Amino acid sequence: KGLLLEERRTNYCLQSGDLTKFVKRADTIVTGNAGTGLTAGYTKIQNDVSLNGIHSLQTTELSANRHFSTSVYLASVGGNTTAKIWLKSWQGGDVDVSLICDLTTTPKRFDIYKQYGSGSLGSPYMEITPGEVGVPILANYVNIEEGTFPTSYIPTTTAAVTRQYDNADVYNLSKWFDAGGGTLYVEATAGSNPAGNVGVVSIDANTTG
Repeated sequence: KGLLLEERRTNYCLQSGDLTKFVKRADTIVTGNAGTGLTAGYTKIQNDVSLNGIHSLQTTELSANRHFSTSVYLASVGGNTTAKIWLKSWQGGDVDVSLICDLTTTPKRFDIYKQYGSGSLGSPYMEITPGEVGVPILANYVNIEEGTFPTSYIPTTTAAVTRQYDNADVYNLSKWFDAGGGTLYVEATAGSNPAGNVGVVSIDANTTG
C-alpha cells in the first residue's frame, strides 16, 4: 500500500463502464450486469460462431506521433480461458497492436500501448474478443488515454472525461521528518509546461522573506 499521485489524463473511451453500448461484431452476444462479486456490473461477451467481439466507440482524432495506451479489466465466467485485446485506429496507417490475455475468475487489468506515426489518421479504439469460440468472457472499465502507460480508471458516459492531476500537501512532518538530515527520492518523468516551468517535487518552509 502507498500513496498514488497521478498526472492529468483524459479517458477518450465513451461508455467506459457499460460495454453493452460498444459496437458488436458479427454474431457477438453481449449481456450487461452478468458478473457477481468482484465482477458485479461486468459485461459478458460471447460468440458461438467466430472470434469476433466488441469495440469501443470513436472518440478523438489522431495526429502524428501521439502515444496512446488502452486498458480493461477482464475475467472468465468459470475456469481458465483467454481473450484478446487490440488497440486500433480508424483509417490508421500503422499496424494495430494486440495482446493475448490469460483469464481466471478473478478480474485482472490488462493494457497495451502504441505510438502512432505520421501515417495515422482517425481515432484510437479498443477491440475485445473472446479467445475461444463459444466461451464467454467478462469485461469492464475501459480506458483509452494519451500517454505511454495507463493510469487509474476514469468513468465516462456520453463524453470524454478528464481527471486533473493530483496534488499532495503535508502540513505536519514532525512524526517522520528529521530537520538534521534525510533523503528525498523521486522517480518520475517531467512533462512539458506551456508556462515554461517544469518541476517534479519541491520542499519549502512555507514562509516568505
